[in-house]
Amino acid sequence: MKKDFTITLAIIFISMSLATCSKTENENTTIYVDSENIDGPWDGSLTQPYQYIQDGIDAAISGDTVFVFNGAYHENIIINKSSVNVVAESKYSTILYGDTTYPIFSILESHVSIQNFTIKNTKSDGIGIKIGDFLLCTHAEIKNNI
Repeated sequence: MKKDFTITLAIIFISMSLATCSKTENENTTIYVDSENIDGPWDGSLTQPYQYIQDGIDAAISGDTVFVFNGAYHENIIINKSSVNVVAESKYSTILYGDTTYPIFSILESHVSIQNFTIKNTKSDGIGIKIGDFLLCTHAEIKNNI
């Protein structure tokens, strides 16, 4: 009887472990952001994009892409997840305005990519994109930005 109980517990534990692994596997989702979706709803899908880039990043997990439609965005963004791609529709028409107190992008994790943005109103020292501690934040890719 005790042996059957132990085997049952082991099967339950293995099943839970497999379920947990499958839930955390990423299928490289694209999360959408559109500054014109001011009334919601917001779920990050193509038909109901988030209004703010930070919301898209907060919803992302490793391997995801946050796709930002053309528009004006007034935010300072913290990327605290690794292996996230933040891609704007057009570097000429996707414009980020900061509040000059902080960098517009603060990258705190590794393997982050930022592409196709125009960055304006940067921090007073001219830093628009700040990559954190070089020991922790490696392999950042910053390309095709203005």
